[in-house]
Amino acid sequence: MGLFLASACAPAESPPEQPPPEVGPSLLVNMSAHPDTVGPDDVITYTILVMNDMLGGPDPGTSVQVVGDIPSGTTYVSGTVSDGARYRPDTGQVTWMGPVPRGHSVTVSYDVGVVEYRRLDASIENVAFVTDAFGRETEVRATVSTPDLPPPAPGSDPPDFAQFASLLARAAELQDTTFFTERVAGRPYTCTAGDVTGDGLGGAGPDLCKELGQEMDLVLVSRWRSEGYSTWPEAISREIETYFASALPHESDDFGTGDVRLHAIAESRWLRDERTRRVAIFTAITPGMMWPAPGDPTRTVRAIDFEYADERWEITGIMLADILAGELLTAGASPFVGWQLYPLGGV
Repeated sequence: MGLFLASACAPAESPPEQPPPEVGPSLLVNMSAHPDTVGPDDVITYTILVMNDMLGGPDPGTSVQVVGDIPSGTTYVSGTVSDGARYRPDTGQVTWMGPVPRGHSVTVSYDVGVVEYRRLDASIENVAFVTDAFGRETEVRATVSTPDLPPPAPGSDPPDFAQFASLLARAAELQDTTFFTERVAGRPYTCTAGDVTGDGLGGAGPDLCKELGQEMDLVLVSRWRSEGYSTWPEAISREIETYFASALPHESDDFGTGDVRLHAIAESRWLRDERTRRVAIFTAITPGMMWPAPGDPTRTVRAIDFEYADERWEITGIMLADILAGELLTAGASPFVGWQLYPLGGV
């Protein structure tokens, strides 16, 4: 009888797992801000520097993405982004994509304007993210200080309304209502027959006018999409104080935060005296008065008329918009001429 020897075939051993190729340090990244201290309406320049000093081994610079934020309280200054980068309004960020060759660097820079100084803390901090070819993200930050500022000093005003607008914006940031109310000044008004009888529209009315030809100094208060009327200057002062007091700074919408801020400057022409006024368009979110329902936060507008007299800009009228206020916040739909979004040059 023959003997048959059976041998079991042992399974082949799988080769040991090889460790992934070592990837060296990532790119060198730095972010700076200039100047290091800013005030209202100042411009900050951010610079993001990406350096690839990996002269051997896996290259982290073959595909790099840079994303720079626009910090709270600021707005991107149009046209300031460096070549190759772009500003994305949908995300509110500056982006750059491309290679950073070995031994080379790439710089991404852009400007922002300070527009909401009062709501800022003691500093403005910005952040940028750089992602290398291996998906590793580096976060860098830059900070500028924002010291407390005194209210605008009294004295003569610049005759250029665009320059004066920066003082208006600062006063709004500081909630300095006195800066506005002390400027309210009536203009000569002569009572008409319609004022005395109450049959006239847009005038002073019988409460103020007791006889035909009576003269007094009044201001114009108008409502958007409605009739206006002439009244005592104190009415505008009270309206301005009430507007600041009722603003809801923690609310926000497509036009920004809810605190009172300067949105645009423009011009208006009154039919009554054919004089041209400069207009400062202020906006805020306040408790709703008529729509959508009482108490619901609503975007509103106070468009204040200014005239220059004796080296000083005086307030001579105001337009109130508690409904349909968005129509006054867009150049094409606004009834004013010479409409300029503030800060001037911003997006």
